[in-house]
Amino acid sequence: MDYAKAKVSGINRWRNASGSNSSPGTSHSARTSDLVFVAAAILSSSPFQLLSENLDSDSIDDPRARDLFSALQEAQKEGIQDVEGILSLCADDAAVRFVREVDASGELKDGLEKILQDGLAQKRKAALEKGRKRLVSQLQASGAGSSDVSQEKMILEEIMKIDEELKATGGDINE
Repeated sequence: MDYAKAKVSGINRWRNASGSNSSPGTSHSARTSDLVFVAAAILSSSPFQLLSENLDSDSIDDPRARDLFSALQEAQKEGIQDVEGILSLCADDAAVRFVREVDASGELKDGLEKILQDGLAQKRKAALEKGRKRLVSQLQASGAGSSDVSQEKMILEEIMKIDEELKATGGDINE
């Protein structure tokens, strides 16, 4: 299962769970790609890889995944490396339950590295797109006033660099 499939799987699980009779111990809240991504990181052999990839909690949209990510950051500070130790630092019971369920089911075991690679690529692409959008807005704002031409040139050069990176990742460069 890759990052995109995890996202679709989460949507389908959420739809199916909303009208089903579920057993009380299962977490049927929406299964997002971010939640699967951070769970995969925690269950991987190198759980702190996400932190070394310059990701921060702002790049994670799902609040439960953000709580898990914060627990991962705290665990790194405290030198905790085992899954249960990391999970003990997370205040969100549903997120903890989700990680334990996917760990027990083994569903991520075979695709763990693929989920991590795809997730990191997706986060990198999203960060580039966000940066590009910010620069375009900055350029438009400077064009409205009497701005410095050298500043506009620097902004355009930055946009062109980001466009090259986005082109390599398959990101959206149309604005």
